[in-house]
Amino acid sequence: MENLVDAIDGYGLLAVSLTAVVYLFAEAIYSIYFHPLTDVPGSFWCKVSVWPSCYQALTGYRHIWIWQNHEIYGDRFRYRPDGVLIATPNGYREIYNSKANVKRPSDTRSGGGTMKTIMR
Repeated sequence: MENLVDAIDGYGLLAVSLTAVVYLFAEAIYSIYFHPLTDVPGSFWCKVSVWPSCYQALTGYRHIWIWQNHEIYGDRFRYRPDGVLIATPNGYREIYNSKANVKRPSDTRSGGGTMKTIMR
């Protein structure tokens, strides 16, 4: 156990901390500039982290926050790095048209499909 503690001390802790900071910075750069949802408007913090959405859900005012963001950014906005909220049917057509870089999910059918679950 002493060897593990000694390995974490000094340079080991610095290396782990530096690696974490570099990873978070690289993830933020990717989310802002290279992610497929880059063109979707939204606040800087929502493009970088899920924490704004989580915070609003914990405070109980997420519905108001969503409405305010729709007022600011329009019919669609990026509320987390990998998510978009759309307010109108035309927004869905814009996202899922043939020229968009977003693939339509396979589970968008309404009824008639077989549901694959553990229990049948």
